[in-house]
Amino acid sequence: MAKLKLKAYTFNGSEIYPNVEVFISLGKDKNNYPTNVYHTLKEKIKQELKIEPKFYIISKDIDKLRQNNIKLDYNDFIEKVYNLLVEELQDYKEEISNPLLKRALHLKEEKKDFLDILNEIDNNSLSKYELEEYNLLKFFVSKNKDEEFEMYKTFFTQNLLKLKELYFIYIKDLEDRREFYKSSKLIKEFQNIFPIDELNDEEKAIYYYLIGRNYYQRGEFLLALENLSLAKEYVKDNKKLLADIYNSATNSFTDNLFFDEALEIANKALKIRESLHLPQKYETISLIGGIYFKDSKYKLAYNHYKKALEGIEDSRIYNYLAKSAIMLKYKNSIEYIKKSEQYEDKQGFLVFIKILYAFYNNIDEVIEIYNKEFIEKNRYFEDVVKAWSNTFVACTYFQKENYETGIKYLYKALKNFINDKYILEAYYVSLYIFVYDIPEKYINDFEYLKESLELDKLIDEYIIKHKNIAKEYAEKFDIKLSNKNNLLSFYEKSKNKIDLKNLIKQFSLF
Repeated sequence: MAKLKLKAYTFNGSEIYPNVEVFISLGKDKNNYPTNVYHTLKEKIKQELKIEPKFYIISKDIDKLRQNNIKLDYNDFIEKVYNLLVEELQDYKEEISNPLLKRALHLKEEKKDFLDILNEIDNNSLSKYELEEYNLLKFFVSKNKDEEFEMYKTFFTQNLLKLKELYFIYIKDLEDRREFYKSSKLIKEFQNIFPIDELNDEEKAIYYYLIGRNYYQRGEFLLALENLSLAKEYVKDNKKLLADIYNSATNSFTDNLFFDEALEIANKALKIRESLHLPQKYETISLIGGIYFKDSKYKLAYNHYKKALEGIEDSRIYNYLAKSAIMLKYKNSIEYIKKSEQYEDKQGFLVFIKILYAFYNNIDEVIEIYNKEFIEKNRYFEDVVKAWSNTFVACTYFQKENYETGIKYLYKALKNFINDKYILEAYYVSLYIFVYDIPEKYINDFEYLKESLELDKLIDEYIIKHKNIAKEYAEKFDIKLSNKNNLLSFYEKSKNKIDLKNLIKQFSLF
């Protein structure tokens, strides 16, 4: 931001010299001034610095002057803004000549490790532009983003374009780690620095995409779809980002049991990623596996997870393969569990998979695993992990006819689900009390405990929102609505206690 004294004229022709604040935003074009002003500035920069920058001249002071019919002397304006541009751009060249940096950026696009190459780069040999790209890559692979963000933010103070990229990287990282409270706070901070009307279309697309992901993680799937559909509107020619948006939108449709619609959106993402030869296509293949798993089509789920393994090898994919194999009663399910053990289990998902395996193969080990991991080790677990673990511990006690202990664990499971905004899953699991031959006294005790959670109210609100998905968002994501509404059918039958044992088997929400 710089202060300039500009020549201007009032409506009656009087010459004035107002002081105005002017900011040059690099890296994007937005023409708020006469076309010849931008053309002249670009030609002067091109001749002087041998570069063709994109820039956007921002000044709220000038906007106010123009609103009051005060006309700028654009010759004076060009001369003074040109000096500002030269100051910004004299050591800034928008190209990368360093071969190691080029290679690192290429590997990043391919989602491959590039840290070793990055460490070989002598950053003293880089241009200003290259140094900024280098620092963005350093932050991207940093294992201490929470501690280093402020430091990197200071580095990019003079280049708001790169500062935005820094925020986008960090917000996405927090969302990938499911730390949506932190990402919500960072989104608000971003909004205070960068008003939405000062973002270009691609930045708006990324912005709404990240907000959509954040709302999804907070259980607000309608707000998630609203923002993801806005992201889709702004995405223009960035097909890679469009595939990301489709991928994220798929989750809201899947979680509401719109399986046909979810598959159609996911296949849109897959088609784009395959056409661009992006390694992220395996993430979409895994996502499709998840749709089939929730629809209790375990064989299709397993086959998709196997295909995804060709491009993804981490604890998550082995956990998915393990749970599919468990439900299919495949003997190799234990092999996938052992593969997953080779990776760090930060959130505890593998612990739940082990409980699930024990439940179907050696039920006497369920409580043993639970006590060891949850009580003796006192590890951190995500609420959804605690919820499903408590659910299968409850079912274990029900099978052992220890109903009093079982309902305590089932109640704990509901609390965990609700705390993590998994309202449908909480309702689904609450029906387990009717799946087993449990004496009425214990059913009544459980229903009494459940009242304090207001689950019936929460699921009714969820169903109202659910109905609006088909109504508002199928068209926005260019998909056809099937005649099936799995969730409403499930909800109506469950309310009437119709064949609950088979109803529970109809979907697999874990």
